[in-house]
Amino acid sequence: MFSINPFSSSFFQLYILQLDEYDIFRYLGKILKVKRGNKQIKPLVWTNKAKIIYSLSLLQILLLSFLIANFNLLVFSIVLFFGLQLFFIPLTLSIIVFYPADYISKKIIISRAKAKISNLKDLKIIAIAGSYGKTTFKEILFTILSEKYRVLKTPESINTPLGISRLILSTLSDDYDIFIVEMGEYYKGDIKKLCKITIPDISVVTGINEAHFERLKALDTTVSTIFEVVENSKENASIVLNIADKLVRENYKKYTDNKEIIFYGDDIKTGLFTTDIKFNTDNLTLDFRLYEDKSFIDSFSIPLLAKYVIDDIIGAVQIALKLGISWPFIKQGIRKIKSIPHRLEPKFDKSKNTIYIDDTYNANPQGVKEAIEVLANFKNRRKIYITPGMAETGKANRKIHLEIAEYLSKVADLVVLVDTSSSRFINEGLRKNNFPDDKIKIYNHQQDVYDDLNHWTKSGDVVLFQNIWPENYV
Repeated sequence: MFSINPFSSSFFQLYILQLDEYDIFRYLGKILKVKRGNKQIKPLVWTNKAKIIYSLSLLQILLLSFLIANFNLLVFSIVLFFGLQLFFIPLTLSIIVFYPADYISKKIIISRAKAKISNLKDLKIIAIAGSYGKTTFKEILFTILSEKYRVLKTPESINTPLGISRLILSTLSDDYDIFIVEMGEYYKGDIKKLCKITIPDISVVTGINEAHFERLKALDTTVSTIFEVVENSKENASIVLNIADKLVRENYKKYTDNKEIIFYGDDIKTGLFTTDIKFNTDNLTLDFRLYEDKSFIDSFSIPLLAKYVIDDIIGAVQIALKLGISWPFIKQGIRKIKSIPHRLEPKFDKSKNTIYIDDTYNANPQGVKEAIEVLANFKNRRKIYITPGMAETGKANRKIHLEIAEYLSKVADLVVLVDTSSSRFINEGLRKNNFPDDKIKIYNHQQDVYDDLNHWTKSGDVVLFQNIWPENYV
């Protein structure tokens, strides 16, 4: 956390606060334990809030330094130096002072967004919730629906009330027919709050697992939180459910009374299914044939690696058909699907004959297992797996990572771990499964792995980067 350059230290502490979304309780519980590498994984974003908080905090340090120094420049410099090193203290005070104004500002923005969206009478809102798979489903759905309609989607990881409200105020207008909203959850009630802003006409549940277990605490809480997207949809809303997910299958009847239910999943019972699914390791595509009932629709080849995207495509097609899009437009949309940044995104370095797979935004148990299965498909390449493990798995942390290690031990030729509270359980699990010690590398910080990558990769490798461990986790 500390640095010879005191201003660098103060910026880093603000950066950690920003990663923790200005939650001072989480922040204070970990700030003295965070690791700092030579480079930050993400940049500090100088939002208006960040500028105000930093300015208030710096002002506190300057005033304290001035009062203690009593015009002694040396004492002033010493107090300033240590004040900047312990910048988390004035940052905390600044958050407390700024809270009332920040709270009122958020309420005004959210209220304005609600008012604006309520006037867009013809707008269809599609809400996507789930422990995993939300972004992939959103991107695929957006691509297909855009063949006929004008569609706005929440970008990247904007999935909070404030972020979505700002998007509504800045971008959404009556030029759009459909608004696709990805809904994030950390605590019970989070999705309900989002549904009050964007009441869904169509609600999608992609799947449920132990993601964000640290804060949600129990699977029952996770299930009820995810299904808030169903309970808080419009009375005549359509509910689109991933029937391939066990927890969705077991729980949906409790939440879907009097709603139209549309199932998806690569299952003939849903009306849409695929055959001849093949992963092409040469051109890095997934090939398949799509059927509706017993009618052959067409063959497709898409630049995505994991078989689970087949289910997402079927779910998106179900929605497209519901919205009156004909098969010629749907087929065009499927063919336009692209790889999704940081989610099993393949890159082939021809000069080194090395394949890099970027799955750094995938941080849930189901997704990790799918990624390892993708790695297993490369029969004639040395398979390298790089990970810090998963954060926010709570009391399930050890169990989940021991299971990952068991999968890995049967697939990987080399495992590179970033030393974290989670990766230590992967290391333990690998050794329990007799994975060779000399095939395990451990680094102190994620950036150190990237800096050293060229020293141990070689021609013919396939390298999978699984997850990023932000500095605000320990």
